[in-house]
Amino acid sequence: MPLFKKPSFKANRKIPDRRVDAGATNTQLLDRQSLDPGVDYDENPLELRLGGRNFTFSEGQWICEDGEDSDFATIQSNKEMQKLRRLVKEYEEENNLLKYKIELLLDMVAVNSADIDLMEKEIENLREFKEKAEARGRSDSRSMKK
Repeated sequence: MPLFKKPSFKANRKIPDRRVDAGATNTQLLDRQSLDPGVDYDENPLELRLGGRNFTFSEGQWICEDGEDSDFATIQSNKEMQKLRRLVKEYEEENNLLKYKIELLLDMVAVNSADIDLMEKEIENLREFKEKAEARGRSDSRSMKK
């Protein structure tokens, strides 16, 4: 025995077509005149009151009219400021790293220069020692010949 005798839902029922101006979700496909031909949006811009703030839609953006503290542009500029602060912090860290690398390279150059000076002095000492040894060797060979 069926639970319900007559189905309350009729699947064969045809759904009527929806009109374009009856609340289409894609308003980019519609022009201003098809939305409301009697309204001039240049003279009467769209206005919205939301959360105690008045917004006006003009030139493709919502602009807050309550002052600078509650300005929508201020909200966007705060986001930009946070992004810029993050970039500044990254650049400062990179700059500090580069300064450290430069100091390290300068220390390496100083050590290298000191090593070269020490080696040049040692070469000079060895040359003088060699010249003294050769002079002694000549004098010894002369004395042996006599």
